[in-house]
Amino acid sequence: MFAGIAILTLGLLKLVINMVKMLSVKRHLESYAKWLKEGTGAAVFENRGVAIRLLEEAGVTDASLPYAEPIGFGQVATSSMSVFENYPANRKDLVIIMVQKFQEAIGTYRSRSLEAINP
Repeated sequence: MFAGIAILTLGLLKLVINMVKMLSVKRHLESYAKWLKEGTGAAVFENRGVAIRLLEEAGVTDASLPYAEPIGFGQVATSSMSVFENYPANRKDLVIIMVQKFQEAIGTYRSRSLEAINP
């Protein structure tokens, strides 16, 4: 009987933890969208580390984008930039990928929550 209660408790704990993380990622996505729309809100910058940590805990991998910038005299500097390192950014290409990363994390936490109910 004790083993059954322990398994049920662990399942409920897993459900609650993953639901909280999913809701937290949704809140960060909404905060990012608000910042993009209005251009105000220090919360995006204050919670940057938390948002990146939640994405990494969900198993979401960083993406690199190629970047080229003219430096003069017909020369072009090329490199790649990390999406996570440049979060929050308002460049269209970075925004599209970052929103996809948030949505991927939401899906991961949702599926983990469902696994707790129906393994």
